[in-house]
Amino acid sequence: MRGIWTALTVLSVLLVGTAAADAKIGVVDMSKLVQAHPDTAEADELLEKQADEFEMEKDEYLSRFNAMREDFEKARAEASNKALSEEAREKKRDEAREKLVALEEFQQEIRETTLKRQKQLTDQGDRMRRRIVGKIVEVVDKYASDNGYALILDTANRGLSGVESVIYADEKLDVTDAILKLITEPDDEG
Repeated sequence: MRGIWTALTVLSVLLVGTAAADAKIGVVDMSKLVQAHPDTAEADELLEKQADEFEMEKDEYLSRFNAMREDFEKARAEASNKALSEEAREKKRDEAREKLVALEEFQQEIRETTLKRQKQLTDQGDRMRRRIVGKIVEVVDKYASDNGYALILDTANRGLSGVESVIYADEKLDVTDAILKLITEPDDEG
C-alpha cells in the first residue's frame, strides 16, 4: 500500500513539474511602469505643490519666530538697563522670561507642525503610489489573462536581502514594453 502512495506522490510531482514547465512566464519592471504611468506626473505635481505650500507655511512660522526672538532679545536687554530702577528691571526680567517661554513653546509648535506636514506628505505620496500600482496591477492581470501567462514577476522588486527577487530573466520574458503601451496609450475600444 505504501508503494502505491509513493508512486502517486511521484506521479503528482511529475505532473505539477510538467505543468509548471509548460507555463508561460513573464517579467515586468514595475518601477519603469510606475514612472511612465500617466497618473504619476499628476501625483508628483500635486505632491510638489503641497510641499511648496508647506514650505511657505514654514517660512511664515520662521518669520514669526524671528520677530518673537527679537522681542525677547529686546526685553532681555531692557532688563539689564542700569538706568531703570530695580523694580522696573525686575518687571522687564519677568517680561523677558514670559517672552522666552512663548518663544520656546512656539519653537515646539513649529517642530510638531513640520513633522506633521512631512508625515502628511509622505502618507499622501504612499497612497497615490499604491493607487497607481493598483491600476498597473489590474492592467498586468488583464494582460496575463488575455495572453495566457501563468506568472508575471517584478524584476524591480528588492527583497529583504536588497537583491532583486528575479536575479535573471531572459529578455524574451520581459513584457514591460507591452504593458507600458497599454497604460500610456489611450484605449481605442471606447
